[in-house]
Amino acid sequence: RHPNLTREVGDTHTASLLLPITTTTIPERIVTFTDVVAVFKGVLEAGGLYAHQGKRVQTHAMLTVMLFHHIFLKVVPIPSPKEDCFWKADMKYETHRTLMAMLHDVSRLFSAVSFSVKDDAAIRSVRLVVHNVILAIVDALCRVRKVTPGPLPVFVKHYSGFVECGEGSGVMAPVQKYVVSTKQLAKRTENTLCLTPEQSSAWSKLLSYWASVNNGVSDSHVIFAFDEMALSEGDENFVNQLALGATGTPPGETNVAASISGMDLWLVDTCPEMAVLRDTAFMAGLVTRTQTPQTHGPAYKSSDAVLAWRYKNGNRDPAKGNLMNGQKDTVMVKGFAVDLKIRGPVHTKHNEVDEDAVLNMKDLPRYHGVGGQSAEELLSILTKPYIRIPLALSWARSHFLALADQDLQDRIDHAIFETTLWSPARHPTPPQIPAPTRDHLGTPASMLFFEISRDPGFCGKVKSVLDTASDFVSSTFDDQVGEAVLYAVRLACRVCRYVSHMVASIEKGEEWMGGLVCGVTVQTLRSGLEEVEQSL
Repeated sequence: RHPNLTREVGDTHTASLLLPITTTTIPERIVTFTDVVAVFKGVLEAGGLYAHQGKRVQTHAMLTVMLFHHIFLKVVPIPSPKEDCFWKADMKYETHRTLMAMLHDVSRLFSAVSFSVKDDAAIRSVRLVVHNVILAIVDALCRVRKVTPGPLPVFVKHYSGFVECGEGSGVMAPVQKYVVSTKQLAKRTENTLCLTPEQSSAWSKLLSYWASVNNGVSDSHVIFAFDEMALSEGDENFVNQLALGATGTPPGETNVAASISGMDLWLVDTCPEMAVLRDTAFMAGLVTRTQTPQTHGPAYKSSDAVLAWRYKNGNRDPAKGNLMNGQKDTVMVKGFAVDLKIRGPVHTKHNEVDEDAVLNMKDLPRYHGVGGQSAEELLSILTKPYIRIPLALSWARSHFLALADQDLQDRIDHAIFETTLWSPARHPTPPQIPAPTRDHLGTPASMLFFEISRDPGFCGKVKSVLDTASDFVSSTFDDQVGEAVLYAVRLACRVCRYVSHMVASIEKGEEWMGGLVCGVTVQTLRSGLEEVEQSL
């Protein structure tokens, strides 16, 4: 006889499924716009799978952030001011609409995952660069010269200033181009920490592109600044011009704030490109100038990054229609379950220490027992922007055990890997000391790239830090030595990536450094790189 086992049966459990996430199928080389669509499609699919399987892929947010870092800094072409720029080629109308829609989705996905990881200077840098690359691509697509079948979309014609007096006449109307608020981008981000050479070179390309786009554009044609969320003169001019060109509405009869916010749908429906440019410009401005929202619970999803826009009109003169008492129309944006607002600068100047402040400092910092004169020496080094990299490396070698201190590691990282003031070309020697401006300190590439291109013995300075680490490891080893050694190795590996990137770029003939001339031979760079790698 078989006993009745019914009472022994427990609850059933549905086995969880983990779908494979393939990123190796995403194209690594882009030749046509079809390749770009395939890349964005792969990114969205992989990012969506990562997000929805987040409970089983614990590092899904960081993996997605690194995927974006790879795609937008290594694979997708960054817009440039040159005529052979990839994004200036003619394209089909359906391709243009597809790319704009996909960039909208890509921007939301990246916002969600980049705000879901632990916030630090490295993540802020990735967030800043990738969002601004996305904005630059959207801007370039809004300046395309030809789509088939024509004519150009209404938004593209008025934004790029390519308006003809009669379709196909070839006679240009007397209108100026518009540009999103990027005129102060170089100054606002001169202390951006770029730990990888891809970030640094991408940032140089971006600033070169925006400098070209902003050339000759007046403040009355700058849009989407959203300073304190107020609308500008440029916003009003652009919407009125767009309303006149798209619907024949006379200037002054359009509610600008309602149109930009999308609560009056005519503009977004007629010109869907405006919603994409508005949202990507807002997110780029948010991560550039404002403290960004941080998650305190589950990871964000793309749906959390959807921006909900509202507006509020200022009081106007009933007779003239002008704003009264300096009031402005404003917009309000909600995303990530909080109200978002663009305020002041986000990046603090970690290493620009005023000399008087050092002399009058009451309490000098201490790093694992290193203080007093040594700490004052380090702070003095940080006041010398052009020679601080070799001096900081020399100080680190002389005070090696202090490198175990996390705050000191952050200071040295910023001293070496910050981008510094960007300038498209070398400025003449200042006529007096102290110089009236800091323009002569600008460089078309980051400070580290500039140092590598000018100092044949730079790799030797990095090697000396590793040699000091080797001496400590062979003589004594404890937690402090271990932390210092790990930081020294990490520092050397990052510098090696910069040198390797520079060698590869020179051999390919790329002008990614804005015309910066390398005063060191490739052979010298290779020899120094081999010595550092051998020490590692």
